[in-house]
Amino acid sequence: MFDLNFKSLSTQFAKLNIVFALWLTASILGGSLLEVYLFELGMSINEIISTGIIWFVATLFLTPMFRKVPAKKFMLLGIAIGLLSVIMIYAIPDTKAAYLFRFLLGLTHFFFWVPFNTMFYEFKKENNAVMGAMYYSLGPLLTVFLPGIAGIIAGTFGYGNLYILAAVAYVATFVLALSFLDEKKTYEYRLTDALKSLSGLKTLIFLEGFAPGVIVSVLLEVMTLQYVHTPAEYGAFISLTTIFAIAASFMTARISDINNRRREFLVISAIAFGLSAMLTSITSTATMFFLGFALINFFKTVFFPLPFALLVDNSKNLFNTMVGREWLLSLGRVTGIISTLIIAIYMGIQEALFFCGVVMLIVYPLVFELKKSKLNKI
Repeated sequence: MFDLNFKSLSTQFAKLNIVFALWLTASILGGSLLEVYLFELGMSINEIISTGIIWFVATLFLTPMFRKVPAKKFMLLGIAIGLLSVIMIYAIPDTKAAYLFRFLLGLTHFFFWVPFNTMFYEFKKENNAVMGAMYYSLGPLLTVFLPGIAGIIAGTFGYGNLYILAAVAYVATFVLALSFLDEKKTYEYRLTDALKSLSGLKTLIFLEGFAPGVIVSVLLEVMTLQYVHTPAEYGAFISLTTIFAIAASFMTARISDINNRRREFLVISAIAFGLSAMLTSITSTATMFFLGFALINFFKTVFFPLPFALLVDNSKNLFNTMVGREWLLSLGRVTGIISTLIIAIYMGIQEALFFCGVVMLIVYPLVFELKKSKLNKI
């Protein structure tokens, strides 16, 4: 069905995806049970949410500090920082370590993700949505079984052994990246130029971090703590709720590429995402929350490749685009987490999820319609 495969692309693309798969494996093993681990250490749900501010603020301060990015060196540094994060959380079993862990992960958004995103999308630009589906579906594919395995390991052998396994995966990623990645690629940028290059997209990217980014990276995970209490239950819950999303992402993205249209799919999936979040926020039983979580995962996996494809479609300098995107996403996430934390403290976490759902249902589609005239391709 798809003409995009490793044989039709260069060997370098296949190697890049192997590094990507190992990186995701290490990240999922090291991070998928973090919320339940911190909860067991005594952190409240609102305190766990607050660690997300530290998670994403690092990129805001780090990005303006550089002008040149040697891709291989930065990605290796990002992998090493990921390794350091799980060593640290293993060595310091204390709630204070959560903030340092999140901060270190935040550094990887600049050092690993920005050069990786650029190299990934440099290969085959005409299939941007399918590329995006590959990019966003590999994580859910691994999440179908890795959190469940992580939960069994943590529940049976302890979190220490889980973090050792994650560290081994990071080491394997580093070794392969050292061998596989292109030594010669170096990118140059200025943050001001990167942001200027995103004409018509800046507010959309900010909102992508503000609402869906906060929903999937923070709110759903901490809300799950209200319904499951052991690492095995938590890991199984996360795994099972991702099963239904992957095929839909490839199908929708492929149709979007064939028709060379993003608008209809983007708006419809944003509305469906928002409605799913709002409905999930008013559930009161574990079964209904499970169904709502699964529905959000479904529309999340459909939605996220499309803004990325739209971004690449309209990009004139791919690295500038990725730098500006990561900075604005982080700004949106930090702002979104602060906003939802305030709502969670004074009203409740369900109301925080409902609020993010409203942003996706109403604000995101409205802003897209207002900004579409500035985009060359929609």
